[in-house]
Amino acid sequence: MTVTIHVGFDAKDFSQKSGKLFIADPAVQEGLVPVVAKGTKPVTYLNSYNVADQVHCAFCDSHQRHNRGFTVGLEDGSIALCGNKCAEGFFGADTARALRADLERRQDREKQRETIARTFAGIPEVRAQITQVLVDREARSLDLTLVLALILDERAQTRIRAGDVPGVNGRLLTLWTASPRVPRLQAMLRHMENAMGLGLSDTILKRAIDTRARLIRLIEELSDYFAEMDHFMQAENLWHLAEFHRSLPADGASISFKAKGEAAELHIFQPGEGIARYRITKPLAFDGAGLIAMLSRPSC
Repeated sequence: MTVTIHVGFDAKDFSQKSGKLFIADPAVQEGLVPVVAKGTKPVTYLNSYNVADQVHCAFCDSHQRHNRGFTVGLEDGSIALCGNKCAEGFFGADTARALRADLERRQDREKQRETIARTFAGIPEVRAQITQVLVDREARSLDLTLVLALILDERAQTRIRAGDVPGVNGRLLTLWTASPRVPRLQAMLRHMENAMGLGLSDTILKRAIDTRARLIRLIEELSDYFAEMDHFMQAENLWHLAEFHRSLPADGASISFKAKGEAAELHIFQPGEGIARYRITKPLAFDGAGLIAMLSRPSC
């Protein structure tokens, strides 16, 4: 069913005056009529409400008090409140459902626009947190796990999955094939920042919502990644890993743990490659939840 706005009624003008498709106090809207004659046709739902203080329905004979309902635009240009349960009985099921579906589509767009406004407002702050330190730390961590993947054969990896190496859980193995995420996050943030001045047509809004969802997932993945690496890159865990590798059949490669005072390093030797040194650093404490919160705060 197509919902149309009849001549004499301008829903756009009304929405600009009210400013909301969800309202908290429906009874104070300007121009409300308390009683609607039978046979008067609705042409749109202007907004919906769910209030604690009940209001009267203008359509049913008993003017039933209700908490949930709609502000209805009528064909004569007037507006009136209608209870949620009265709508189908007064307008007919098809009309009531079509009007409600049309309102919900507009409400969904309003919610999405607010979500993207909050996201745009938070992007500069998030970008400032994604520093070169993060880029370098991730690159070094990926390099380490790749080297470990090369020198630990399938049998050794199976033993790690089985928990044979204290402090080194099987999840570490899933990180060996990870690709750099921090540069991707930086690129997505730049892309969204560049889109901030384009306006929000329905097409751009949909793309922005999709991009935001991917952005949130990427931040969550990075949070999990850095937490796992911070757990792994501890002196005791690296010592256990070195001892485990020492127990394996000799293949020319070696892993050793070196500690002097507070400084500690993992040394990995590969024939033809020399020694790679990985220094233990302070935990990164990547605050993924905090970054997501920055993209979700109400915009001013």
